[in-house]
Amino acid sequence: MSRPCAAQAIKQAVFLLGLINPAYGFGGLDGAIHLAEDCFEPAKTVPRALCYSLVVGFATTFVLVVSMLYCVQDIDAAILSRTGVPIYEVWLQATGSRTAATAFMASMTAAAFIACIGSVQTGSRLTWSFARDDAMILAKYIKLIHDHLGVPAWALAFNAFWLLVLGCVYMVSTSAFNVVVGSAVLAELISFSFPAALLMWRGRHAKYLPRNSPFNLGKFGWLTNAIVVGWTVFALVIFSFPVVRPVTPRSMNYTSVVLAIMIVVSMLNWLFYARKNYQGPNVTLFAREDE
Repeated sequence: MSRPCAAQAIKQAVFLLGLINPAYGFGGLDGAIHLAEDCFEPAKTVPRALCYSLVVGFATTFVLVVSMLYCVQDIDAAILSRTGVPIYEVWLQATGSRTAATAFMASMTAAAFIACIGSVQTGSRLTWSFARDDAMILAKYIKLIHDHLGVPAWALAFNAFWLLVLGCVYMVSTSAFNVVVGSAVLAELISFSFPAALLMWRGRHAKYLPRNSPFNLGKFGWLTNAIVVGWTVFALVIFSFPVVRPVTPRSMNYTSVVLAIMIVVSMLNWLFYARKNYQGPNVTLFAREDE
């Protein structure tokens, strides 16, 4: 391969691998879905929340990313920053002030703290809903609601335990921690693509997708579902490639291994518990007091 062709191939590979960065921007997009049972008129409220998240997230992220790209002066200094936080070095180069860079970091930390509260809430509801439907081990304990607090306390404790385990993984190996966290993007895409694929398989029949739903896309729904499934398949391949050459055991991308472990654990849970106990979603509808 000639040098121009090789250079072009490298640029294309960098572009494809770089797509994972904006994908992180949509991480946690499914949070509103898990709170559907906590709000009134979820058929309208949840889709609106998702759309608002996309619009606000794109607008703010686009402005921030463009500003950073124009302001960064030494990308190597940012990557090899002694602080271990490249974004701090980028802000330092952009502002020329450690005070301003520290203020940006403080605002970012505060935003992350607030986001963590929402993540804990939505994560507990997701775990609780599985347990409520007897779809996971220890369901009879995890599905219990605290008498005084009115929250799924055992589901919160269950999630907290695995967060503690993940924290221990970080103390042992940052590479392993990054692989587990990075796999979350693909796991989220897979969770989006399954309903889309099943809808197409069933011909988007009215039995599974009511025609009078507030956000029915009609014929455009086929295109939307196909894009979701196609993008997921594409991402599963591209995001599993190592980002550094030559590939070593340390630089290897173990995302596929993590996903395989998730699949094995899910299958074991199905074979030894859920297959015998899961009876489908246990949905209880509550009317509004003013109705």
